[in-house]
Amino acid sequence: MSPTKYTIAICDDEKYWQNQILNCCKLLENDINFNFEYHIFSSGEDVLKYQSNIDILLLDEELPGTSGQSVKEQFEASNKNTIIIFITSHNEIVYDSFGKNVYGFITKPINQTNFNKTLKKTINKTIAAKYLTLPDSINDNITLSYRDITYMKANGSYTTIYMSDSTSHLIRKGLNDLEKIITNDTLIRVHKSYIVNSYYIKKLNSDELILTTDTTVPLARRRKKQVQTKIAQNIYEKAESIWNN
Repeated sequence: MSPTKYTIAICDDEKYWQNQILNCCKLLENDINFNFEYHIFSSGEDVLKYQSNIDILLLDEELPGTSGQSVKEQFEASNKNTIIIFITSHNEIVYDSFGKNVYGFITKPINQTNFNKTLKKTINKTIAAKYLTLPDSINDNITLSYRDITYMKANGSYTTIYMSDSTSHLIRKGLNDLEKIITNDTLIRVHKSYIVNSYYIKKLNSDELILTTDTTVPLARRRKKQVQTKIAQNIYEKAESIWNN
């Protein structure tokens, strides 16, 4: 999809809040050079059944049946790349909001200024480092979403790039060359033969990483501190995004 168009889903079980959130989105849309495509859901079950792409999900935490937290957990378990912003009446939600898909939260009643600040920051951050264009693939030029890349593995003078949807791409470039053109700092070199997206790291052991896809990747001892620092930075950035609203 075009970087200037976003699919926004609103999930709230109350019609009043659906309309309030939608109005806030439309006011923001008039203020920036983006086009939003909207989808409205009244339950977590309906969101989980939806098969098409959702860029940003504005999600009520207190849903009957399948809660907002459960939706978040199932999105993360299935490696969906949807960005989630919780909308809640309770500030306590911050303590449960962490996860690779969660970028922040907005409290009810909704303040338009804070709403705009959160959405603009989310959109700008994702657009600035959203795509990796590789002009030297085996078949043709390709453009990949950074968020969908789980890890890269050296294969001689080639590199295999593994994606969150279980597909892969063989690129006619080595890891050293790829490091020079990668602009998203969530991708980090963890071994002479591996670059990993830090958001997909589930567990850090002494000499290996376990990814959320259950893939095991070797970890060079001299790079362990860098990986630990990056994981901590990811957590801090999400916490800062939440507390700044």
